[in-house]
Amino acid sequence: MLNETGTLHQAAGDLVRAEGYHQQALDLARQIGSSWDEAHALAGLGRCAQAAGDTAGAEDMLRQALEIFQRIGAPEAADISGELGTLIKAGPTGGG
Repeated sequence: MLNETGTLHQAAGDLVRAEGYHQQALDLARQIGSSWDEAHALAGLGRCAQAAGDTAGAEDMLRQALEIFQRIGAPEAADISGELGTLIKAGPTGGG
């Protein structure tokens, strides 16, 4: 629910709230040991970073999400891999 709420805020352009919800989701996922939710939260944080122009942060978060999705055999790995590839092809645009 936290990740979905973060995604909705990001879609509405409220990156600060979106990041807050994804961070809460990440903290909770790690606390309860849910790798799938952890990866979703990292992906959400990566998308927020990308939207804010922080390419390096976005790449880091998406790589972490991809590693988890691949490790647990989740189909989301393909989508994250595609997003990461697009981000890398676009090249650095700032952030940090």
